Amino acid sequence: MSPGLVSKERGRLLKYLVTVKRRDGVPFPPETIAGILAGQREFIREKIADGTFDAAYGFPQGGGGIAIVNADSAEELSEILASSPVFAIADQAVLPLAEIEVTLGNSIHALQRATAVPA
Repeated sequence: MSPGLVSKERGRLLKYLVTVKRRDGVPFPPETIAGILAGQREFIREKIADGTFDAAYGFPQGGGGIAIVNADSAEELSEILASSPVFAIADQAVLPLAEIEVTLGNSIHALQRATAVPA
């Protein structure tokens, strides 16, 4: 592993790209949604401060965003996601992340092996 490319905040090795998008048809009035979003903003600030999130970004048009989330296990990730104020009103998609040096190296080696095999 390349230690310079891994967050050392909490010694975690597992990172996930979490995409959150507004769930259409949620039956809450706008003032309730505004309160939930204010809670989400504070939740994100806390998770950035404690190193659970490396970064978080919103979509310019609104309606969601992404975060790079650190968790020791899928179970811990589930706990983090379920504790989000927007959990009940948003859809979430999760992709595991790997160090770019490792994934590029694996791809290079696989392509080199493939080109070494006679057709």
